[in-house]
Amino acid sequence: MRNEWKRSKRTSFSCILSRLSLYFDSSAPVSFTTRHINAKAKKERRRIPVRAILSVLLLFIRPLYALGAKFEERRKREVRFKQAISLGAAAILALTIALLVLSLLIKLGGVSLSSAIQVAGLPLAVDERGVTNILLLGQGDETGQDLTDTIIIASIDPSTSVNGNPAPSVALLSLPRDLYFLHAGNAMETEKGKLNALWRDEKIALRRQGMEEGEAARAALRHLGDLIGEEFGIPVHHTVMVDFAAFEQAVDAIGGIDLDVPETIHDTEYPGPNYSYETFHIDAGRQHLDGKTALKYARTRSTTSDFDRSARQQRIIEAVLETMKESGLVKQPRKIMELYSILSEHLHTDLKTRQLVTLTNLGRDIEKDHILTLQLNNVNGLYGDQLWKGGILYSPPRELFEGEFVMLPVSIPEFPVTWKQIKLLMHLSFDNRELYLVMPQISILNAGAVEGSARKLSREFTKFGFEVVEVANVPDQKEFAESHVLYGDKKYEEGAAFFGKGLKIPPEELTEIWRGVLQDRAGDITVVLGEDFSFQYFQDIFGVE
Repeated sequence: MRNEWKRSKRTSFSCILSRLSLYFDSSAPVSFTTRHINAKAKKERRRIPVRAILSVLLLFIRPLYALGAKFEERRKREVRFKQAISLGAAAILALTIALLVLSLLIKLGGVSLSSAIQVAGLPLAVDERGVTNILLLGQGDETGQDLTDTIIIASIDPSTSVNGNPAPSVALLSLPRDLYFLHAGNAMETEKGKLNALWRDEKIALRRQGMEEGEAARAALRHLGDLIGEEFGIPVHHTVMVDFAAFEQAVDAIGGIDLDVPETIHDTEYPGPNYSYETFHIDAGRQHLDGKTALKYARTRSTTSDFDRSARQQRIIEAVLETMKESGLVKQPRKIMELYSILSEHLHTDLKTRQLVTLTNLGRDIEKDHILTLQLNNVNGLYGDQLWKGGILYSPPRELFEGEFVMLPVSIPEFPVTWKQIKLLMHLSFDNRELYLVMPQISILNAGAVEGSARKLSREFTKFGFEVVEVANVPDQKEFAESHVLYGDKKYEEGAAFFGKGLKIPPEELTEIWRGVLQDRAGDITVVLGEDFSFQYFQDIFGVE
């Protein structure tokens, strides 16, 4: 290997000498003359071979130029990534406004909403629990090239029971655009690819089979919903697609929104036109936002986390609904038709009008504390690093995917790649969403279990979206032969029973005796790990296939 490198180096040097020789007449006969050296001769200099030097320099400049081009392309990709951030607020806002518009149109026609539901409402597709799952897609701007840069699954349950009170709820799970499907062929013509490109690629494939543009677009949406449902272990009943314009124009149409901004944001790298940056600034406090500012507030990401952005989007949606209720827009036919016109141009869905009428009754009754949001991400803590809620993805080496950055689901064992943990997250957050809506603060205390057990168990709770506030030993290093799951308030009893069943530990009420033992380390739910505790991953505890 070393000899080959030396020969290669000698060959390259020979090439350089050969190029230099082209600028000298080596074929001319050799002759010698003698002359006296004088002052004039000393000043004479051989003519500098400019072309030869430039040729040599070119050999070094070209790779540097190529390297610079790669950096520039990387910079552009980063800008495109910033431009392609979450459109979830736009999708949810558009769907919400659609429901309100239809409701208002019904009222303008002199028919009460309840009567319209009974007469005109068409039942929604539901699963065995009466839940409807809708795929919300956000289409990128002009740089997106027909990519669906935001994908959210919205699960609507008409009767979630929280503390014994049934009420409608919505669970939202955001999926990253770089999530990669190794096998898409069961549900799609496209065999594999990144999530944000699958709709585009499927539409192209269907067009090649002779489908008309609109039909191919709708069929591609349906196929994408089928693929996600297949891999995630849930039925996807309907799809909705919107773009940035729907969000911005709809907010302007209702006169803007009033919003409490909790902290000042100064983003110097907000994505601008033509791969540029611009500065977005908003002060903390009560602010009135027009459509453009509201969109920037929802999109900015350089100074805050993805979770902060999700919270901002939720606040914007709440502000829109509040504005429409308080401003009397429900009685303004002109505004209603304006909103309807905006949505008709920017909203694409397979929901029928009569199904939207049915959704109206659900949408108007959903309170903000019955909206659950989670996001899949690759901050997975696999190597002792930071762990985020929903951190069940990882980024494999780029060379395995032709230089592309992709995300795959973390698998236990590592190979083959499976979707078990994602399916478990779906099962927990969609089928047992009341656990998240109550959101207990969980303490995990070691009291005789193998060292590190509390930390390992806490990471399982965290990555599946639960709030762990304490990971420690029981005070005074007390040890117990048996493990315990304790709850401090009746509203957390159901959650304690659910986790206790999985851990095979009967739940108990947190008595004053226990409070004295645990001192200030008890949570709403406290898991005390005794000598009998043996760690298992959640995917094994809850038996997800």
